[in-house]
Amino acid sequence: MNHRIVITDPLRVRAMIQYARQHRCEEKLGMALIRLLEVATIGMMKPYAGSDADNPKFKLEPTDVPITAVIGADHAPMSLGFALFRGADTPQVPFGKYDVTWAGGFIYEGPRQPLNGSAPALTVNIGGDSSQHSWSVHT
Repeated sequence: MNHRIVITDPLRVRAMIQYARQHRCEEKLGMALIRLLEVATIGMMKPYAGSDADNPKFKLEPTDVPITAVIGADHAPMSLGFALFRGADTPQVPFGKYDVTWAGGFIYEGPRQPLNGSAPALTVNIGGDSSQHSWSVHT
Protein backbone atom coordinates (compact mmCIF):
# COMPACT_ATOMS: atom_id res chain seq x y z
CA MET A 1 0.00 0.00 0.00
CA ASN A 2 1.30 3.45 -0.88
CA HIS A 3 1.09 5.55 2.27
CA ARG A 4 3.16 8.69 2.35
CA ILE A 5 3.75 11.95 4.14
CA VAL A 6 4.46 14.86 1.80
CA ILE A 7 5.95 18.14 2.97
CA THR A 8 4.96 20.75 0.40
CA ASP A 9 6.92 23.65 1.90
CA PRO A 10 10.33 22.46 3.12
CA LEU A 11 11.51 26.08 3.31
CA ARG A 12 8.87 26.81 5.96
CA VAL A 13 9.92 23.74 7.96
CA ARG A 14 13.57 24.79 7.68
CA ALA A 15 12.70 28.32 8.85
CA MET A 16 10.84 26.86 11.84
CA ILE A 17 13.88 24.75 12.76
CA GLN A 18 16.18 27.76 12.50
CA TYR A 19 13.75 29.82 14.59
CA ALA A 20 13.66 27.11 17.26
CA ARG A 21 17.46 26.96 17.35
CA GLN A 22 17.69 30.74 17.61
CA HIS A 23 15.23 30.78 20.53
CA ARG A 24 16.60 27.62 22.21
CA CYS A 25 13.35 25.69 21.92
CA GLU A 26 14.47 22.90 19.56
CA GLU A 27 13.30 20.21 21.96
CA LYS A 28 9.79 21.68 22.10
CA LEU A 29 9.63 21.87 18.30
CA GLY A 30 11.04 18.33 17.99
CA MET A 31 8.51 16.85 20.40
CA ALA A 32 5.69 18.73 18.68
CA LEU A 33 6.82 17.48 15.25
CA ILE A 34 6.75 13.91 16.59
CA ARG A 35 3.14 14.54 17.68
CA LEU A 36 2.32 15.93 14.22
CA LEU A 37 3.79 12.83 12.55
CA GLU A 38 1.85 10.63 14.96
CA VAL A 39 -1.40 12.38 14.02
CA ALA A 40 -0.49 12.22 10.31
CA THR A 41 -0.07 8.44 10.50
CA ILE A 42 -3.23 7.67 12.51
CA GLY A 43 -5.32 7.25 9.39
CA MET A 44 -2.69 5.03 7.81
CA MET A 45 -3.16 2.25 10.38
CA LYS A 46 -5.99 -0.24 10.71
CA PRO A 47 -8.17 0.47 13.72
CA TYR A 48 -7.69 -1.70 16.75
CA ALA A 49 -10.03 -2.53 19.60
CA GLY A 50 -9.58 -3.25 23.26
CA SER A 51 -6.24 -3.25 25.00
CA ASP A 52 -4.31 -5.00 22.22
CA ALA A 53 -2.31 -1.85 21.61
CA ASP A 54 -0.78 -2.22 25.09
CA ASN A 55 0.46 -5.70 24.23
CA PRO A 56 4.20 -5.64 23.35
CA LYS A 57 3.47 -8.10 20.53
CA PHE A 58 0.85 -5.79 19.02
CA LYS A 59 1.53 -5.32 15.33
CA LEU A 60 0.60 -2.15 13.49
CA GLU A 61 -0.98 -2.87 10.13
CA PRO A 62 -1.45 -0.42 7.27
CA THR A 63 -4.92 0.34 5.97
CA ASP A 64 -6.04 -1.28 2.73
CA VAL A 65 -6.66 2.13 1.14
CA PRO A 66 -3.72 4.42 0.31
CA ILE A 67 -3.47 7.56 2.44
CA THR A 68 -1.35 10.61 1.70
CA ALA A 69 -0.72 13.12 4.47
CA VAL A 70 0.17 16.58 3.16
CA ILE A 71 1.97 19.00 5.50
CA GLY A 72 2.43 22.54 4.23
CA ALA A 73 2.61 26.21 5.09
CA ASP A 74 -0.14 27.88 7.06
CA HIS A 75 -1.11 31.55 6.94
CA ALA A 76 0.58 32.21 10.27
CA PRO A 77 4.37 32.31 10.49
CA MET A 78 6.01 29.37 12.31
CA SER A 79 2.82 27.31 11.83
CA LEU A 80 1.83 24.56 9.40
CA GLY A 81 -1.37 23.03 8.09
CA PHE A 82 -1.99 19.37 7.30
CA ALA A 83 -4.58 17.13 5.66
CA LEU A 84 -4.92 13.37 5.12
CA PHE A 85 -6.34 12.25 1.79
CA ARG A 86 -8.01 8.84 1.53
CA GLY A 87 -7.39 7.00 -1.72
CA ALA A 88 -4.53 9.27 -2.74
CA ASP A 89 -1.69 7.13 -4.07
CA THR A 90 0.42 9.95 -5.45
CA PRO A 91 2.45 12.72 -3.80
CA GLN A 92 0.69 15.27 -6.05
CA VAL A 93 -2.65 15.43 -4.24
CA PRO A 94 -5.22 17.49 -6.12
CA PHE A 95 -7.64 18.97 -3.60
CA GLY A 96 -11.20 17.96 -4.38
CA LYS A 97 -10.30 14.67 -6.08
CA TYR A 98 -9.82 12.65 -2.88
CA ASP A 99 -11.70 12.47 0.41
CA VAL A 100 -10.12 14.51 3.18
CA THR A 101 -10.32 12.30 6.24
CA TRP A 102 -8.43 14.45 8.73
CA ALA A 103 -7.20 18.05 8.62
CA GLY A 104 -5.85 20.63 10.99
CA GLY A 105 -3.06 22.93 11.96
CA PHE A 106 0.31 22.76 13.63
CA ILE A 107 0.08 26.05 15.50
CA TYR A 108 2.85 28.13 17.07
CA GLU A 109 2.29 30.13 20.26
CA GLY A 110 5.02 32.17 21.85
CA PRO A 111 6.29 35.29 23.55
CA ARG A 112 5.18 38.62 22.13
CA GLN A 113 2.39 36.98 20.09
CA PRO A 114 -0.98 38.69 20.56
CA LEU A 115 -2.86 35.31 20.68
CA ASN A 116 -6.18 37.06 20.15
CA GLY A 117 -6.69 36.00 16.53
CA SER A 118 -4.84 38.96 15.04
CA ALA A 119 -1.64 38.96 12.96
CA PRO A 120 1.04 37.73 12.98
CA ALA A 121 0.08 34.64 15.03
CA LEU A 122 -3.51 34.44 13.70
CA THR A 123 -4.41 32.19 16.64
CA VAL A 124 -5.86 32.47 20.11
CA ASN A 125 -4.42 31.20 23.37
CA ILE A 126 -6.00 27.86 24.23
CA GLY A 127 -4.75 27.65 27.77
CA GLY A 128 -1.02 27.32 27.24
CA ASP A 129 1.67 29.54 28.71
CA SER A 130 1.96 32.35 26.17
CA SER A 131 5.34 33.35 27.63
CA GLN A 132 6.83 30.06 26.33
CA HIS A 133 7.49 28.89 22.77
CA SER A 134 5.23 25.96 21.86
CA TRP A 135 3.60 24.19 18.96
CA SER A 136 0.43 22.13 19.14
CA VAL A 137 -1.68 20.04 16.79
CA HIS A 138 -5.28 21.13 16.27
CA THR A 139 -7.88 19.34 14.17
